Amino acid sequence: MTLPASFRQLPQGVQPKSRFRRLMIASEGPTNSGKSEFTLSAPGPGIFIALDRNYDGMLDNPNPPPTRNQDDFLYVPVDVKLPTSVKQEEAMESWKLYTRMLYAALDNPDARTVVIDGDSDSFELQTLAAFGKVAQIPQIMRTGLNAARRALIARCWDSGKIIIATNKLKRKYENQYNADGSPIMDVSKPGQILREWDGVSYERQGFNDHDYLWQIQLKHLYDRDKKRWGVQILKAKANPQVEGEVLWGSLCNMPTLLETIYPHIDMAEWGYR
Repeated sequence: MTLPASFRQLPQGVQPKSRFRRLMIASEGPTNSGKSEFTLSAPGPGIFIALDRNYDGMLDNPNPPPTRNQDDFLYVPVDVKLPTSVKQEEAMESWKLYTRMLYAALDNPDARTVVIDGDSDSFELQTLAAFGKVAQIPQIMRTGLNAARRALIARCWDSGKIIIATNKLKRKYENQYNADGSPIMDVSKPGQILREWDGVSYERQGFNDHDYLWQIQLKHLYDRDKKRWGVQILKAKANPQVEGEVLWGSLCNMPTLLETIYPHIDMAEWGYR
C-alpha cells in the first residue's frame, strides 16, 4: 500500500486524541514502601484516586522528594468499607461511585496521569459488589467478574493516559506434600490440601491476571539499614533486559524509570515539560 506524501504516522503508543504516549504500570509492595509517593513523580496534571487510607500520611511529609509534583495532582478519596462491615448493597453503591470517579478521570482531557492508589482494594470492592463476600467463591463463578475486570483495564488503556495502579501484598500459601509426593490433607477442611505460609513469601492481592495490558510491573522496597526507598522492575515488555534492576534512593522516581526502560524516547513524549 502506498501512502500519500502528506500522511504522517503517529509514533507507536501515541493516540490520535493525545500528543502524549500512553502507559500502563502496575506496582506492588508492603505498607510504607513508597508506592504512593512514587506515583506523584509522574507527569501532571494528574488525578490521584485514593482507595488506600494511608495516602494522607504521605502528604504530611515535611520534606517530600524533589521529583514530587507538588501542586499538579487532584486527590479524590473513595471511602471503601471493610468486608466484615459492609452489606452487598452498600458495596454495590460504593463500586458504582468508584467507577464513576474513575471514568471521569479517564475522560478528563486535562489529566495526563491517573493514579489508582489501592487497586487491590478496588478489586475486593468489585468482588463484594458481585458476591457479597471475597472468599470461598468457586472459580467457575468468577468468570464474569474476571471478564468485567479485564474490560475495566482495557478502558484505562483506551484513555491514552499514563495509568499507575498500586497494590498491596498478602501472604503466599502453598500446598503441602509428603516426602513421597502425596498431598497432606487439611484435617480442619475435609477434602482440601493443607496450605501453609513459609514465613517469607508474599504475593499481590487483588486481580491475578497481572500481565493483561500492563506494560510495566514494579515492586517497591524499603532498605531499613540504609533508610532508602527503591523500586524493582519486575517486568518491562518493551525492554526485558532491564528486568530485575532496582532503582534506589534519588533514582526511585518515574523519570528515571522511564529513562531506564525507554532510553530512546524523549521525556516530552510522556508529558514532562
